[in-house]
Amino acid sequence: MVAELNNWILGWASLSPYRVRPAMDGIAELLIYIDRDYRRHGVGRELMRAVLALAESAGHFKIVGRFLAHNDAGRRLCRMTGWREVGVHIKHTKLGGHWHDVVVVEYLIPANQR
Repeated sequence: MVAELNNWILGWASLSPYRVRPAMDGIAELLIYIDRDYRRHGVGRELMRAVLALAESAGHFKIVGRFLAHNDAGRRLCRMTGWREVGVHIKHTKLGGHWHDVVVVEYLIPANQR
């Protein structure tokens, strides 16, 4: 899904299968991006609301996500929308020649708990 204004993409979000194994059915992975100029304007919250509704209607019971540990805006968005931080992968990705830690988050969809 895409958030746009006057044909300008403000942000986007997508859900994909977490793992392609029957034991992981019902878990989706979230990717979300908000244009830096439109952060703190509600774009992230609206995309998150839409993606949570989509996940619920698709029957998912859990969504997981990961983002760079120094992404304070991502951490704030997750806290505001009911996500839980479950851990940190140390030195998990290398960008620009530097190692970065990655935060792991999850959201349990109440309506679809088994």
